[in-house]
Amino acid sequence: MKEAFLPKVSVLISVFNNEKTLERCLESIFSQSYRDFEVVCVDDGSSDESPEIISRWDEKIGPDRFFLIKNKKNLGLTKSLNLAIEKARGKYMARIDADDFWEKEKLEKQITFLESHPEVGILGCNFANVYKNGKKKYFTTDETDATIRKNIFKKNPFSHSCVVARLDLMRKVGGYDDAVRYGQDYELWLRCLSFTKLHNLQEFLCTRIIGTGDSLKKQKQQMLQNMKTKLKYIRKHKYSLLNYIYLVEPLIIYLMPEAIKRIKRKLI
Repeated sequence: MKEAFLPKVSVLISVFNNEKTLERCLESIFSQSYRDFEVVCVDDGSSDESPEIISRWDEKIGPDRFFLIKNKKNLGLTKSLNLAIEKARGKYMARIDADDFWEKEKLEKQITFLESHPEVGILGCNFANVYKNGKKKYFTTDETDATIRKNIFKKNPFSHSCVVARLDLMRKVGGYDDAVRYGQDYELWLRCLSFTKLHNLQEFLCTRIIGTGDSLKKQKQQMLQNMKTKLKYIRKHKYSLLNYIYLVEPLIIYLMPEAIKRIKRKLI
């Protein structure tokens, strides 16, 4: 009798109308030099060609390594990721957005690091953003646990599609907070500060496609959530009052007139 495949890594991806980028995303996953993984894919109520693309990969890869969850209606990223965490079988959780793609050695390099650093529960890497007018690389200057903790209220230390985390840690803290619709990853990292160390590899292993279609209303909601999250965890982790200065930037964006925001978007 054939033994069931038990992967070391569960790659979590939630898809909602990503037909333009999904094929490249999945290709980058299954082209990884590291092979001991499964994909837990949530179709979050897509109405474009995404379900057809997912079905082709499901048939191609097979049920041992491709687990599909179909939401009857759109639940949003936070709830979809929690459904994926419930089904994941790996020791590690690797996140990727359906707009993004990985370098071939991403998982290999990150799993090698985590296996030799058991104290680290969340690991990121350098990344590049692709905008409509060009590409820009971002160095994660906050590399070590100490520097990440020092600057974590200044900015989110991890790009979501860069992260590999220990799955038992994610379950221990309760996964993503269903009440947080935007910036759910940032809230989760802040919640984990009491339980683990964090680190960023200084290698470019991920590319993110940055769209400009988000509504101004959504941006206001994102900034409001950002302020709520920072305020909550500055208090909870007893950070110094100096960290309240990092509430200023999202507050300015939140209060900025929509006309100015539109001009700013056209210039990006």
